Amino acid sequence: NELREWSLEYGSNIHEYASRAGSGSMQTIAGVNSGSGRIVVNYDDTDRIAEILSPGALVTFSLKCTSGGICAGSGRIGKHSYNPKLSGEEQQVTVPFTCHGAWTLPT
Repeated sequence: NELREWSLEYGSNIHEYASRAGSGSMQTIAGVNSGSGRIVVNYDDTDRIAEILSPGALVTFSLKCTSGGICAGSGRIGKHSYNPKLSGEEQQVTVPFTCHGAWTLPT
């Protein structure tokens, strides 16, 4: 399948808490890292994305940035979204994922 685009949101969850310190203002603390993303591929009837990246599967990603860096980690595949183009353009499939474990991000 031809990868058209990808996105990744990954980082620390931030939690707020009330504290007497800080002049009565809310304080924050960093939580665990988590993330999610999606890939968009062209639909190919002979190479079905639903069989390659089946919903619920745990897969390893190595996603190249335009700057040459790599975002790498595992993700659990979510519900596929099919987007047929009535104008005759190639049909695309969006495959979301939720990060599973730590990811390596470009520095």
